[in-house]
Amino acid sequence: MEKILVVNNDMDTMSLLKELLEKKSYLVKYTSSGEDSIRIAKKFEPALLLIDVLQKEYIPRLKAHPDTARIPVILMTGYSGNNEQMNEAEADDIIEKPFFIGQLQKKIKLALLKKNSARKNIH
Repeated sequence: MEKILVVNNDMDTMSLLKELLEKKSYLVKYTSSGEDSIRIAKKFEPALLLIDVLQKEYIPRLKAHPDTARIPVILMTGYSGNNEQMNEAEADDIIEKPFFIGQLQKKIKLALLKKNSARKNIH
């Protein structure tokens, strides 16, 4: 079972994402604190991070730490058509809100597939 950490300052969004993703067989934790996301990611060891654009300043810190550097990040944003945010935040992908769970699931699967194939190439 793949683990996902959701970082968002909207409790309703996090609760809904947790419920929907758990129905898709993911193990999900969430936090509204970008600062806590680093500590939680080190301990929880998620396969993927879903981070709201308002928490994007923590992504470089996550990418800089050896324990969390290889975790793919999907940036959630309400601003349409702005891939610049993704590049600035060092995110691996971006999804615009509101989104359908099927659309998110496709992005999650793609990010995990890329991560797993990159891991195989390292070994």
